[in-house]
Amino acid sequence: MDLEQTLLILFQRTLESNKDDHLQTILSTQAKIIQQKKENVNPLQQSTSAIQKKLQAIEKNFINQVAFKKRRKSKYDHRSNTSSQIENEEIQTIIYDEDNQEIFNNETNLQKLKRDNSKLQKQITQLQYEQREKYLKNCNEIEQINREKNLVLENTKKLNDKQRKLNQQSQLLQQKQQNLLKQEQNYYKQQQNTDECQDEQYRYDNQLDNRRDEMEKLQMKLNTFVSQLLSLQRNKNKVQCQLNVQIDAVEQLAQFILKERSNLQQDQQYLRQFKEKVLEEKKQLLQLQEQP
Repeated sequence: MDLEQTLLILFQRTLESNKDDHLQTILSTQAKIIQQKKENVNPLQQSTSAIQKKLQAIEKNFINQVAFKKRRKSKYDHRSNTSSQIENEEIQTIIYDEDNQEIFNNETNLQKLKRDNSKLQKQITQLQYEQREKYLKNCNEIEQINREKNLVLENTKKLNDKQRKLNQQSQLLQQKQQNLLKQEQNYYKQQQNTDECQDEQYRYDNQLDNRRDEMEKLQMKLNTFVSQLLSLQRNKNKVQCQLNVQIDAVEQLAQFILKERSNLQQDQQYLRQFKEKVLEEKKQLLQLQEQP
């Protein structure tokens, strides 16, 4: 049972057992104050132990008063049944003295109860103040926790945004690395093709040089045959048979030379196209090298 309920029950018992109007007014007012502030008072166990002891002492005191009244009433009833007039007078005197003593005790208890109530009110006020301070402190701590929580949420959101951007940059970097790897592979293939084309070009150059040498030799031989033919024409009547043979040889040689020239022109045209192709591939290779 907490402090509020204990105080409320005790004051209600006090109101029921005490007939003093002024005391009832004080206790009733005190009970209303406690009832009104019941929701705002929540003292700690260590802070309320002393107050609870005092309340228990007050409750015990009033219980003793009630028991005393009952005993006095019973004794008075017993004494009123005697037949002796002298005893009745003595009993009335004793009862009067006891009533005076009871009034004095009630006044003393009333003053003591007022002092105790005043102390209790001060202690309750102090506890209310402490609880209020503690409540405000808790509110400040809760506000601080909420601010820190919001700050953590905001930082988490920023961190998630940064992480998302970092992931995007990482994906973009991976894509660039893949593209770069493909470019390197293409560059390597282009380089291989260029090397192969250069080797083939070198081989064709050698073949053309060889054919050119052969053509020069054939041209020299043709020139020799032409000279001989001219010489034979001058000696036409003498060497008619030899001339016919030489003419056939010259015609065959001329046809061979024409055929070789045609083949040479075709090879030169192919070599020119091949060189243009090699130059185009070198140009593409340079463009790949210049790319970032």
